[in-house]
Amino acid sequence: MEYQIIELPYCPGCGKEIQDSISICPNCGRSLEPTRAPQPNVAGGYLGKIDVGANAARSLTRYAILFQLAFVFITAIAFFADLLTPSAERLFPFDVLVPVGIILAVLDYLLVTKPLLAGNVGGARIPALGLGIVQLVFGGVIAGILMMIAYGRIGESIRRRDRG
Repeated sequence: MEYQIIELPYCPGCGKEIQDSISICPNCGRSLEPTRAPQPNVAGGYLGKIDVGANAARSLTRYAILFQLAFVFITAIAFFADLLTPSAERLFPFDVLVPVGIILAVLDYLLVTKPLLAGNVGGARIPALGLGIVQLVFGGVIAGILMMIAYGRIGESIRRRDRG
């Protein structure tokens, strides 16, 4: 007489026995589909689906870019108004702040927003911190604060993924 051992699967969420053919546990509602763990990429981030913290960071960086561009626009108006004044002395270096603001807005997009859109959460963390500090120093205070908050949200997202 030959015996066949049948292993009954158990739900990893609640531990109850389940049938092989189902995809959702009828007891706790957990999905039983095999999932892939996020794969670390070369930059130390994770590629794939992003969570609430990374999604919030993505929105914050978009707002930071908008505020940075608003800062550039206002600075450009002030620069041209300063040029029209008859004074020989310039009161503020507006001519420097306009290109710096444009460069910072482009860097915000390339180094933080674009990686977050691609799912590279870890690759956006350090640039968010660096750009936030630079923006705070060079006058884009609101954009700098938003980037610092985005840095915190990215960190939360990474810690949440590392915990499982």
